Amino acid sequence: RYEEDLAHGEILFGPLAAAAVGRIALVRRLIVTGRAVPDRSRDLTALVEAHRRVANTLDTHGLPELREERELAFARDHLVPLARSFPRLPAARRTRTAAAAARVLTAPVPQGLPPLERVAVTLLARGDAEGVLAAAYALSRPATVCAPLERPMATASPV
Repeated sequence: RYEEDLAHGEILFGPLAAAAVGRIALVRRLIVTGRAVPDRSRDLTALVEAHRRVANTLDTHGLPELREERELAFARDHLVPLARSFPRLPAARRTRTAAAAARVLTAPVPQGLPPLERVAVTLLARGDAEGVLAAAYALSRPATVCAPLERPMATASPV
């Protein structure tokens, strides 16, 4: 059964079912639903709570390796796309989303993410809206320098 008190009960259902039956095999399959792309910034608090419950359930059932994989998948499937969406969000919404992320993202960023994605998720967890925006720009333009340019210091002439 889905958790009725949880906004994203479907996220918790799979790990609960897997923990109840023991070993299962998962076969990845792409399913096209025709649904609109979810607004990842809209329900971040409820989404993080659902994933926190998944982590606690996996720990309770003695599955720490699965918990680590699940945390990496959560960052890759939810937090990185949220960071990538920042250029399309109005400034006020970016600020609100980053502030909400700073309140709820308390776990360490998984080590398995590529470096630039780790930076984006770390900045999101710190609530740095401008930093996430710069990271999103860098993610969308590989091999492009996204740091502000600094003027070289003038060399002092010998006296």
